[in-house]
Amino acid sequence: MKKLFIISIVFLMAGICFGQEEKQKTLFVNGKDINKLGLEYIEISCYTTSMYGKNWAVNFDIGEEYVNWKGHRYTDENGNVIDFESPMDAVNFVIKCGWEFVSNNGGAAGNVTNLYYLMRKKKTLIKENP
Repeated sequence: MKKLFIISIVFLMAGICFGQEEKQKTLFVNGKDINKLGLEYIEISCYTTSMYGKNWAVNFDIGEEYVNWKGHRYTDENGNVIDFESPMDAVNFVIKCGWEFVSNNGGAAGNVTNLYYLMRKKKTLIKENP
């Protein structure tokens, strides 16, 4: 009886630890939910803002004209402003929003490094036209 109780507790704890699926995140670019814009691809553009490459500016190309790159605001589903620490921080966040990595490229000129990541909406999120 004691063994059955212990085994039950172990399975219950395993279910609690491994059964928790992370809720899908949402990214709002200038107040627009990227998952509701009907886009199949977006591009994450990143560039260094210091001469040692420690600070990064992250921008999302969602098919709109960029008037002021620094003026773009990114928020989550709760309205909290998101400041990405690095290019990978942005890529990982967008993956949690239901997008997948396609390709990347980059380059450097002087003290500025530019990185670009092409992301595609996961097929499960693309609604088929009837």
